[in-house]
Amino acid sequence: MKPASTTVAPGLTASVSPTAPGWGPTRDVFTRWDSPVFTHSLTPEPYGTLMASSSGKAPDPEVGAEYVAGNSFFKNADVEFTVTGRQFTIRYLAAQATDAMAWVDDQPVAAQPFDTPDYTELGSFRWLTITLDRPRTVKVRFAGPAVFSGVEHDSQDPVRLSKAPRRYTLGVVGDSYYESTIGDGWRSSAAPVELSTLTGFRVRNLAQGGTGYLNDATGAALKGDFGVPGHYATPYGSEQRLAEIADAPVDALLVNGSINDGPPFTRLQHRKAVKDFLDDVHRVRPELPIVLVGVEPVVFWYAPDVSLKPFLDLEENLRCEMRTHPQVRGVVQPYRENWLTGTGYVDRPMHDGNQDEYIGKDWIHPTAAGVAFYQRKVVAALRTMTL
Repeated sequence: MKPASTTVAPGLTASVSPTAPGWGPTRDVFTRWDSPVFTHSLTPEPYGTLMASSSGKAPDPEVGAEYVAGNSFFKNADVEFTVTGRQFTIRYLAAQATDAMAWVDDQPVAAQPFDTPDYTELGSFRWLTITLDRPRTVKVRFAGPAVFSGVEHDSQDPVRLSKAPRRYTLGVVGDSYYESTIGDGWRSSAAPVELSTLTGFRVRNLAQGGTGYLNDATGAALKGDFGVPGHYATPYGSEQRLAEIADAPVDALLVNGSINDGPPFTRLQHRKAVKDFLDDVHRVRPELPIVLVGVEPVVFWYAPDVSLKPFLDLEENLRCEMRTHPQVRGVVQPYRENWLTGTGYVDRPMHDGNQDEYIGKDWIHPTAAGVAFYQRKVVAALRTMTL
């Protein structure tokens, strides 16, 4: 692992503006998102692809790229490229709660992400301009928003874009704990972005909110589909999600277990679903190392902060299946180790544990601080494993 630095990159300035760069349209050189110089953490699709079936509108590639992976949640942009030159501008779409961060040679360009909310119906473009102290070649990473449009530069300032070096890539199958900061917009503090920052790995986010090994986001007793046509959520072992794993350019796979698989699902149902999932991954990717992460230990709806046997059983199932599946390199146990403590959340602190700071106002999903804490714990466990 080679995590990104937390020290702001020296020898540059960075700022975000709601207006296009000052050199004007006649001198503007725009490299669009679908240029081969960009390496995206997920396969980019033209803006509007996800909602095309329900809106009746054709996707618009001129706006930018959006990122989807099977279900109906937009994923975060996380894009890399190399720049030779002095000044360049990253264009992205700000929609609802959005922030953005860029890294130059694995160092952030600012002490805090650039907060650029836009609550209009369609959102609006933002331009993140980075000016180096002298012309040089640097590796750039940009992450956070749901839509990445491309990179611009002044035709009178020689700038060349090229592909970034290949990075070790970790695929993530999970639930909403690996979505785009659920309930808080698209932010560079989202779990897949944070996991990438903390490891130095590229992270291919295949999470689907509401799901688990058993749960398709509608629960055990509910009927119907969760999502939009063509992007309905499915359980971890579905044909669709196995196809994503089979085709994904990943070097290892992290599978985040889920509280979504708790009662009324049973321990035996879960054990079989985990076994079937691991058997199927072995069939399509027999050499792929796998790490299993257990259940989120969040307390919500005024429940007491105690370990419950049904959720301990889910983590025990993971340990049992590790013994018969050599591809599994380790099991992380957040529930058994009780990473999240107390009964509060940010809007109702109870002063009895870290949930006061780490769990957001929906009572279930982590705040930015909670995401960082949780992913640091995951990364600490990964360091003990051979991937």
